[in-house]
Amino acid sequence: MVLHDLASACRYADHLLALHNGQLVASGPPSEVVTTGLVRRLYDIDCTLIPDPATGSLLLANVRRTRRFEEAC
Repeated sequence: MVLHDLASACRYADHLLALHNGQLVASGPPSEVVTTGLVRRLYDIDCTLIPDPATGSLLLANVRRTRRFEEAC
């Protein structure tokens, strides 16, 4: 299955492949692959990662555009 919604991928996937400009940049379980640095690199956003109290999967909270994105507008 291919998902572009990171929150859904964190919740349902056992293994993630993260691509940037067609290149593999990370691979493994969501808890090991998804970091604030990776989210910034792939999506140009800053966020806080917290465990979902119901499932334990990662949730993206406090999502905001990066300064780099805002300066480009």
